[in-house]
Amino acid sequence: MRAIAQIISWLSLVALTVPSILYLAGSMDLDTVKRIMLVASLVWFLSATPWMWKEKGAS
Repeated sequence: MRAIAQIISWLSLVALTVPSILYLAGSMDLDTVKRIMLVASLVWFLSATPWMWKEKGAS
């Protein structure tokens, strides 16, 4: 479960970075970038919280 949460959180961080680069390149509209980044932020907080705050020795 921890590995799946880590993969999802890393993918959401990529989803936070790519739209801003595409917007700067002129390939994406600002409203679309805002929506994608809002959803990616929510996904990151939901997926990163369980595995980042859990002790490494705890199960």
